[in-house]
Amino acid sequence: MDDFERLLEQSLRREAAPFGFEQRVMALTARRRVAWQKWTAIAAMAVLTAGAGWRYEEVRRERAAGESAKAQLETALRITGAKLNKVHQTIDSMNEGF
Repeated sequence: MDDFERLLEQSLRREAAPFGFEQRVMALTARRRVAWQKWTAIAAMAVLTAGAGWRYEEVRRERAAGESAKAQLETALRITGAKLNKVHQTIDSMNEGF
């Protein structure tokens, strides 16, 4: 074996992990998992809040459109009632002579 192969073999030789390495890796993994879960929860809340706001605005627009339609109907009924009263009065005045 030449020097390069010997150096390569030494570099790739299995070594025991330093004391506490497993605990440090597990702690780091746990912290990252907690951070990931926190960001996922924040994103979910943002989506839910946006969705609720969108739905609230949609309901508000529908209610405003319904109230506008109701006002138009009431106006139309008032006008129709007034016209029918005039027609009724005209018919009554025509029947008085008979």
